[in-house]
Amino acid sequence: MKRKISICDSTIWLGEQTAGYSMSATEKVEIAKQLVRLGVDVVEIGYPYTQNEEAIANICEKITEPIIEVMCDSDMPSAERAVKAVAAAKRGRINISANAGGDAAAVKAAINKVKSVCEAEVSVKNACEVSADALVAFARELESFGADIICVCDGNGSCAPNEFYETVKKVTDAVKTPVSVLCGNDLGMAVANTLAAVRAGASEIKCAVGGVGERAGAAALEEAVAALYAKSEYYNAETGVNTRSIYRTSKLVATVLGYQIVPNRPIIGDNAFNVAEGGDRLIVKPETIGVFRNNLVLGKFSTKADFQTRVTELGYSLTPTQTDECFGKFVELTSRKKSVSDKDIEAIVEPLGTSGKDYFELVNFVINSGNMFPSSATIIMKKNGKETTKVETGSGPIDAAFKAIDRITKIDVSLESFALQSVTEGEDALGDAVVKVKYADRVITGRGISTDVIEASIKAYVNALNKIAATVEE
Repeated sequence: MKRKISICDSTIWLGEQTAGYSMSATEKVEIAKQLVRLGVDVVEIGYPYTQNEEAIANICEKITEPIIEVMCDSDMPSAERAVKAVAAAKRGRINISANAGGDAAAVKAAINKVKSVCEAEVSVKNACEVSADALVAFARELESFGADIICVCDGNGSCAPNEFYETVKKVTDAVKTPVSVLCGNDLGMAVANTLAAVRAGASEIKCAVGGVGERAGAAALEEAVAALYAKSEYYNAETGVNTRSIYRTSKLVATVLGYQIVPNRPIIGDNAFNVAEGGDRLIVKPETIGVFRNNLVLGKFSTKADFQTRVTELGYSLTPTQTDECFGKFVELTSRKKSVSDKDIEAIVEPLGTSGKDYFELVNFVINSGNMFPSSATIIMKKNGKETTKVETGSGPIDAAFKAIDRITKIDVSLESFALQSVTEGEDALGDAVVKVKYADRVITGRGISTDVIEASIKAYVNALNKIAATVEE
């Protein structure tokens, strides 16, 4: 009988540890809901610091199936705050960070406090920095304290797979308590180390969609799960993940965090399933992760039922209101494009549920630009329902547009980065704009799509400002 490997997803926590990325409380809830559809066993949402409290409360209230895990340090005030944060969860767990050789009495007290309300996991942060004997001794001590699960961490990704296998094997041989692992990707071996740990007896792996995380990130969930699926016999292990939701989940996380999935990314990149004719040697089929090929072409004569059928085939579940909203955008797009591809539909549907309330709404814009005079932009927007018009000049059309928007919104931000790429091929391709703006001490990502690249850029900027307005209100 194959071993069941528990999947602890740390996307919500590690996503915000990634330089230049942030998420609103609404976006965290939407990702958590998608992780439920994906079928992960644990959703780790980080420390209950002030900016994260609303997201934790909402997730604990709305998510009932997987275990909800929050984090704390081994001191009592931190443990008490975590206990309070997770109290509303139907199934909660608290991950206590500790060091082998540290204050054992404090760790024991934290475990006792946590176990009064839920399961206690202890992450040994320096597991790969101390001797094997010291690690095993600490693991046995944690077991005697009543820890429900012990996490062996290679947070800075310093181990090679064989090294990590030996480290984890010594722990699994020494204790009966379940062992989990967390691997950093600094040397590009996070997934390999995670899989080595499975062979060594680990029963839970921590990973993140897209491998997001600080520095080089963590083990990519889609890669680890796909490897366990494809090599199930070798590892004598399986997961409970609904693999057909992998692609949809990856696209959602990329949309929320505002990064582009590179074409040659394993499992989820556009080139992952491109093979020469007659040379189909794919280990994992596209439909296994939720990529369905369909020759049906949608266009201006396609009905709402046609659109709804294709959306469902792509793995999306929309409410009637969301369907109406997306179909309206689809109809608008067909007035600009002869045919609408699956990627176009994904671009329409992906932002649903993540943008929150629109404090600012683009109504119209006029751009005058050339190389003989300064560019100017006339922007007409609704601010809290009231229409406002501003005109500005700039060093280019986008600079002028952003300045006009700043005058309307009166939000003081600085532009950190701006990127633009096409979603599909052809002259009428959708442009996908991503902007990152700095507000106070946070970097906020905005995204916009349109067949007009300037409109896409304006929408992305407005999207970022709406997120800031929502954050201020929260």
